[in-house]
Amino acid sequence: MIRIFVPGEPVAKGRPRVTRSGHAYTPQKTRTYETKLAFFGSREMSGKTPLECPLQVYLLVVLPVPESWSRKKKAEALSCKLLPAGRKDLDNFVKTLDGLNGIVWKDDGQICALSARKVYGEIPGLHIVIEEYLS
Repeated sequence: MIRIFVPGEPVAKGRPRVTRSGHAYTPQKTRTYETKLAFFGSREMSGKTPLECPLQVYLLVVLPVPESWSRKKKAEALSCKLLPAGRKDLDNFVKTLDGLNGIVWKDDGQICALSARKVYGEIPGLHIVIEEYLS
């Protein structure tokens, strides 16, 4: 089992941008976050070779509670009575896992089972648990 925690506000993968000449590129904010994810992944792997077996991944996206909210609304968010349903698509957070390709696993195509959630929390970050997939 591999556990990775990436501290700080999670960044959802941005849409590819296209230049006037037709060249597509990933936005800088996304590239920076995937580099951060790769750093924490390689630190956790500590020199081990990337996994090559089928995998199951658990992803928990913890978003910060907006400062502008009332004390009551913040309390509801922290108790999971209020969920971040209107902010940033969960699938775009899942796409940032591309940053672990070649570091934790050989390719993200090895992921055969995935469970992902997003919640509000006092300590924002991305929690990732990776296990060999056992049917």
